Amino acid sequence: MKWTKEQWTTFCALLEEWWPGDFDDAARAAWRVALDGMEPDLASETAQRMLLQGRKWRPSVSEFLADARKDPSQPTFDETLILLRKAMKAADPFERLGREHPLIGSFVQRQGWDRLRLLPLDDPDWGEKTRRELEAKWVEHCDTTDHREVASLASGDRDGPRKLDPLSSLGIEQPREIESAA
Repeated sequence: MKWTKEQWTTFCALLEEWWPGDFDDAARAAWRVALDGMEPDLASETAQRMLLQGRKWRPSVSEFLADARKDPSQPTFDETLILLRKAMKAADPFERLGREHPLIGSFVQRQGWDRLRLLPLDDPDWGEKTRRELEAKWVEHCDTTDHREVASLASGDRDGPRKLDPLSSLGIEQPREIESAA
């Protein structure tokens, strides 16, 4: 959704008034470019959340964008482990995990349900080590997913990661001289 002039003016007024310091025309223009693809409601919610966090200074646009992407519903490893154990007892484990959180569903797909079910999580000798290894895989999965989402956002492609091409993100689709000469 594109910002209306009224939405943008209101948003800039909030940024100007909620934190000290000038929010001049150059800052407005830079923020407009960075937030152009963001829903106005998400931008307003993010600004309000950052204000409620007690920030004394206006965030940089990069801090703002990073905060807007945070998912407070992302389960911790301990929460994930509890949900995995519950799913192991359920008749429809995949469906249940998909409803809990998309990260858990994708984690199960990546690790394989059969493999996860057979892990000796409660083994008196190897359970603790197995849980630590599974937690490391969970953290790696969350990080990988986050990095892929950032790459996808940066490339302008919501369908998945691809090579970053700054010229195409600026709307320049023509081959560059170096490529056309090759």
